[in-house]
Amino acid sequence: MSKEIVEKHLKGTLAVDNTHYEYKQMQHFGAKFIITLYKKESPSL
Repeated sequence: MSKEIVEKHLKGTLAVDNTHYEYKQMQHFGAKFIITLYKKESPSL
């Protein structure tokens, strides 16, 4: 449902990737979500 809201209603993109990362000197594995929203251009006055 989140993907549908972002892509259809907000005209953006939603991507997910499983990744390894380090936090406080410990290795972790988890999901990374990237949500991209585009800014509407204002009409010129």
